[in-house]
Amino acid sequence: MNKSKVMAVAGVFVLAFLLPVLSSANMGFYIGTGIGYDFPNQSGDVMDELEPENGVGLELIHLGYNFNDNLGIGLQYGAGAGTAEDILGDDTTWGQGYLTFSGRYTFADMEPVTPYVELGLGNYLYMIDGDDGDLTSDPVVGGRLAVGGSYYLGNFYIGPELSYHFAGYEDAELDSDRYGEGDVDFEETGDMLMLLVKVGYHWRQ
Repeated sequence: MNKSKVMAVAGVFVLAFLLPVLSSANMGFYIGTGIGYDFPNQSGDVMDELEPENGVGLELIHLGYNFNDNLGIGLQYGAGAGTAEDILGDDTTWGQGYLTFSGRYTFADMEPVTPYVELGLGNYLYMIDGDDGDLTSDPVVGGRLAVGGSYYLGNFYIGPELSYHFAGYEDAELDSDRYGEGDVDFEETGDMLMLLVKVGYHWRQ
């Protein structure tokens, strides 16, 4: 049997195996958003001077697909931000954005709230902005660990999520009236905890 036939037969067996899985009740696409509070746990020479404060956490969009009652994948795009010491002039603020891809495990047999855990990796970017200038880090790979729960009203859902984001930075670009312009060392830890209320719609089958 040639290679193409072997691949075709293997594909049939894989499809036959997946059909019962893909018929599960909670499979389907979901999309939503979230808002809440962030708790920075950040350190380094700049962070120690910056002293970032708690602020607003916003997940602009999250979307994903559940393959069955338990397993799924998703994408999250959001940011945390808050006030800080005025190292770049008055009204200095900090912000950290992320775009992550996560695997999800849902405890589908639990009601009325359906718990889940997610673990993912993605792109992280740190920003400091003030009246006298701004600083933007080079993007780095960071991680995300989240636990949450969804309460369903038909296909709509609402629920809390607690996530921990961890990222380590090395370099940044500074544009400042006081310190000038150019690349600077930015060996900082941008960890933060986010507590969100998430809402969305799930095309469950």
